[in-house]
Amino acid sequence: MTTIITRLYPDAATADHVAGRLRAAGHGAGAISVIGAGGDLHAHLAAAGVGAGAAAAYAGGIASGGHLVVVRAPFNPVGAARSAMTIVDQTPSLAVGLDNENAYIRHQPASERFLSILSDHPRIFATDAMEGRKRGLASEAFGIRTLSARKTKTSAMGKARRIMTAIKTSHRAGRSASGSGFMLSRMFGLPTLAGRR
Repeated sequence: MTTIITRLYPDAATADHVAGRLRAAGHGAGAISVIGAGGDLHAHLAAAGVGAGAAAAYAGGIASGGHLVVVRAPFNPVGAARSAMTIVDQTPSLAVGLDNENAYIRHQPASERFLSILSDHPRIFATDAMEGRKRGLASEAFGIRTLSARKTKTSAMGKARRIMTAIKTSHRAGRSASGSGFMLSRMFGLPTLAGRR
């Protein structure tokens, strides 16, 4: 996502002053254009990222001596577009009849294509990008082995239950759970749960 911010100023000096303030605030020189009359105006506007509708609105003012400042503010760093808008709005600009002089466009510049997982399918994980494809485990799709096979896990509660069952059984039989015949309750002088019969 890029925000194309455009403002028309009455002369070159004002436009250059605004462009200088943008650069001083950290906006790269390559992201700022100042366009005046001369040459192929529509080609200059298109190269700067100005849409056809906005270009038509600015053309008359530029032909009359105005200068257009164009800022291409990327999504990252966060707040770049808001910063640029604040700076360009601090200097009075000419009204050209546009409802919004900030255009939001979705694009992926050629220099940023390396950020995609696959350049021909940047939306590989989107639902509609998977139509007609076999669905399954991600590990199978990418040929990755799973970390380990599933193992049956034993719980601590299960072990505790088996120990308690052994103690109860040995108590009923009048012998120790350890099998040695030694009763722990006698060692500590504790009464058993039930009297001997």
